[in-house]
Amino acid sequence: MKNTALLFALTLILAPYSSAQSPLMWGQGQWGVNTWSADAGESPDTDGDGIGNNADTDDDDDGVVDSDDAFPLDANESLDTDSDGIGNNADTDDDGDGYTDQHELEMGSDPLDSGDMPRSGGLSPALLRVISQGVTKDNGGG
Repeated sequence: MKNTALLFALTLILAPYSSAQSPLMWGQGQWGVNTWSADAGESPDTDGDGIGNNADTDDDDDGVVDSDDAFPLDANESLDTDSDGIGNNADTDDDGDGYTDQHELEMGSDPLDSGDMPRSGGLSPALLRVISQGVTKDNGGG
């Protein structure tokens, strides 16, 4: 009898927090969206598609399957060419060769290939890097 009364009391106490509208619901994401799957045995549903992350092959719903996505929970990023932890959309040097993507494009080299660097025209690689960083700063950071 004690267990039944305790269960009933807990049900009354927790009932207001069981809807997706409750601001105190554990697992609730931004903007009042319930991030938990309808399946009680599932994990959070970070993209709100009704499929928990355990079963969902694209947790951020960016069109790139998690196994191929460097940032499976960030819909704005999926690729990190130089593996520096900054996705290519935010990274100003995608290949990590020390030259900004903008400078490489201006000089005709591939900003995704660290082995393809801007043609120096006789300038040292160190000086080209300084010039490259200056190009980024002059244009408002990229």
